[in-house]
Amino acid sequence: MPSRLVLTVINDNEPAPGLLSRWGWSVLVDAGSWRLLFDADTDPKVIRYNVERLGIDLWRVNAAFLSHHHYDHYGGFEYVGRERPGLRIYTPPGDTGFLASWGLAPVTVYHGGVEVAEGAWSTGPLPGQAPYPTVQEHAL
Repeated sequence: MPSRLVLTVINDNEPAPGLLSRWGWSVLVDAGSWRLLFDADTDPKVIRYNVERLGIDLWRVNAAFLSHHHYDHYGGFEYVGRERPGLRIYTPPGDTGFLASWGLAPVTVYHGGVEVAEGAWSTGPLPGQAPYPTVQEHAL
């Protein structure tokens, strides 16, 4: 179990000084022994710029985690897949073909809770909520 986590916000709708922003969300979760990219914003250009400015080495990221299938959470994975092909991505049920076409593989869809890294678990899919009752989401 990690004793400490460092969260680096890559994008969160409001840019920090010197960073770009679009509507979306992305954060690097660093436990020391592993690193997960949690979501990837809307825009591949924003992720690219901010990752470079923050000094994040995508080759040191062990896996990615997509919380749900909305573009403002997965759009930047197009860049991530080009820069870090073969990166495993954990995702709730839904259309995942585009992720594999962007170079992210294996795409791991879970229908129940699973340990995605030492001491880090997916809840498994949670029921959709209004206004998106059919969108499944999972939490880390």
